[in-house]
This record gives sequence, structure tokens and C-alpha cells, in this order.
Amino acid sequence: MGIMAAAVLLLFSFFWSSYQTESTYKRLQDAMEKYAVSELAANTLRHASDNMTTNVRLFAFTQDHKYLDRYIEEVYVLRHRQQAVDTLAGYMEGAPAHRSLEYALWCSNRLMDVEAHSISLVAAACGCPIEEPLEDKRVASDLALSPEEALQKAQDLIHSEEYRHYDDLIDLNVDICLRTLGEGRLRERQEIRETLIQQQWLQNVLASLLVAVSLAAVGSVYFLVIRPLNADGERISQHQPLPMRGARELRDLAREYNAMHEEILRSSAHLRHQAEHDSLTGLYNRGAFEKLRAEYANAHFALLLIDVDLFKHVNDNYGHDVGDKVLQKVAGQLDRNFRHTDYPCRIGGDEFAVIMTNVSFPVKGKVREKLHHIGEALRDTSDGLPAVTLSVGAAFNDHQDGTGDIFKDADQALYAVKTHGRNAYEFYGENSVKI
Repeated sequence: MGIMAAAVLLLFSFFWSSYQTESTYKRLQDAMEKYAVSELAANTLRHASDNMTTNVRLFAFTQDHKYLDRYIEEVYVLRHRQQAVDTLAGYMEGAPAHRSLEYALWCSNRLMDVEAHSISLVAAACGCPIEEPLEDKRVASDLALSPEEALQKAQDLIHSEEYRHYDDLIDLNVDICLRTLGEGRLRERQEIRETLIQQQWLQNVLASLLVAVSLAAVGSVYFLVIRPLNADGERISQHQPLPMRGARELRDLAREYNAMHEEILRSSAHLRHQAEHDSLTGLYNRGAFEKLRAEYANAHFALLLIDVDLFKHVNDNYGHDVGDKVLQKVAGQLDRNFRHTDYPCRIGGDEFAVIMTNVSFPVKGKVREKLHHIGEALRDTSDGLPAVTLSVGAAFNDHQDGTGDIFKDADQALYAVKTHGRNAYEFYGENSVKI
């Protein structure tokens, strides 16, 4: 009876420990979901504020009412910014991350004051009445301005130092919020991992006692519980998915953990892609470009610096929507014509770069062919887009006459092309050639 009682007590203790382990896994799942949703909310506020800035600037420069409608929809209908703060408050109200996002919203609202003033000036200059829910924010001195002066002041307001200051504060506080969330996620995951390790140790002890009580249970306990738990603990510590094996409870836990693990990987990959890629063209952005330059500093590579010629005229004559499509077309040509081992980047408004890896100066003929092919494609207007040309400065870091700074070499070549009429390429140390 004593052995039976001990066996029953041990079994009860083991199942209680398994329940605690399952609860800990659920806690881990809830914590990772909380931080994933919170990070998405922070990025949503930044994106919504950027959209408002873009639309009010487009309205000020084009007087196209659709941009004002988009602005009003974001502020008074969609309300993404407030929803983002409310979402974070639901998880961690009053915490540092929440306070940072609240301050970012406050800064965004300060931008709205400037934006409302700018909108009022544009509406007055165009002779359009201010309608609900907007209010006329003009001051007394604005009433004496001519339409041209009112438009100029409207544009100056949304490019002022005050405006940029609050815009920078929004980015800063969203970054602080994301960093705080990331630190909290790592800290909480580490705490839960330590709890799981302790629970694993307890379950191993209970399993060992059960073996001593009943030799017949050794096989099932070992194959269904102990070995899977040991392997899962190691995999958890190495952030690996768990295999579907062991007891039913462990398979259920592995299924839940694996789903959560995959979601974390997808979220991390998405955030990493956003941080490294330009949202308009999909190419690598300036930050990724600088990292790639440093990574290949000691290898043979070529650098092409590319400007879209007279791109301002495209925006002025066709509008920014067409200008964006032209940039996407240029990016698409760069992506298609260079190798998968090369890195096309957008490093500025109409400025692009290509890092060609594992190449040396003798392959310049291949580069020349690619540039001519790209030039022909950009002159083709069958897609309804205006023709554009490129100015390209190229340099190889194995060029014997280089300065030792490949970026400086390529920049000097680009400057020479633009000085002598654009629509050409030049390799550092050689003459320009028309594309």
C-alpha cells in the first residue's frame, strides 16, 4: 500500500508539474504575442504620422484635394495613432514603452497644429472654404497675404525647424519604445526559460522516482517524457523549434510553441526587412548600403553611384505619383540587370547605388553592357511613364590609380558625368561615355 500510495502521489506530482509546464508555455506564448502586437502598434503610429506629413505636404505643393481627404481620413476616421497608443496601454499602461509612445503621439499632435495652419493657408489661397471637422487656423497677419504668399508660408510651415524638431521627436520616441519592448521581450523570455529549466529539473526528479517505484513504467516514462523534455529544453535554449514527439501533452505543447516560434521568426524577419529596405522601391536602403560597404571593404568589388537626371522636372511636370513610379522602374531595371550577388540600393531621393561583389577592373565591359541595356529600357515609354536618363559614376577598389576610397572615386566620376551633360557613365580615371 505504501508503494502504491507513493506511486499515486508521484503520478499526481508529475501531472501537476506537467500542467505547470503547459501554463509556462502559455505564458511564453502570451508574452511573445504581447510584444509582437506592441511593436506593431509602435510602428503603426510612426507610419500613420509619416502618412499625415506626406499628405499635408503634397496638399501644400499640389493643392490637390485628394491629399487633404486622405489626411482627414487618417486623423478623424482611421485614428491609427490613437489606436496604437490604446493597444499598448491595454498591455502595459504607464510602463516606459507606453509613456514613450504617448509622448510620440503628443509630438504628432503638435505637428497637427502646424499642419492645420498650413492647410488653412492653402485653402485660403485656393479660395476653398474650410469645412468640418477642420477649423480656420490663420492668424491676423495671414489675412493680408496674397495667394502666392499664403502658399509659400504654408509650404514653409511644414518644412520649418519646429516641424522637423517634432517629427524627429516622434521617430526618437518610437525607437525608444521599440528598444524598450525588445529589452522587455528578451528579459521576460529569459525568465520564462529559467522557469522551464527548473520545471524540467523537477519533472526529471519525479520521473526518476517513478522509475524506482515501478520498473514497468521505465520505458514509457523515458520515451514519452524524459527524453523529449531534455531535448526540448536544449532546443528552447537554442531558440529552435520542437519536434512533434513524446506524450500527447508534450506534442500539444510543441505544436503551440512551434506556432509561436514561427510567428516570432516571421515578425523578426519582417522588422529586419523593413529596417534594411526602402519602402518605395524594395531595394536596400542607405543604412544597409553603409553596412555592405564596410562588409566588402577588404574584398574585390565595384561601386556604381547613379543619379536620375533632372528628376525634379518629372515631379514638377507629371506629379509625385508618376515620379514614384519612375523610381520604381529604375529600381526594377537595376534589380533585373545585375546579379543576385550584387546589391542595388536606393541611397537618397533619386540617388541609387550598386555594389558588385567579387569583380575587378577588367569586367568593366560587362558593366558597360548592363548600363546600355538599362538606358534603353528607361527610354521606352510604352508603359506610359516618361523617359528618363541616368548619370553613372563607377569605380573598382582594385584600380591601380584609385585614391583608396572607392566611394570618393565613384563620386568624382559621377560629378564629371553630370558636369559634361549627364546621360552618360564614367569609370574613374577614364572619359565619360553616353548611355
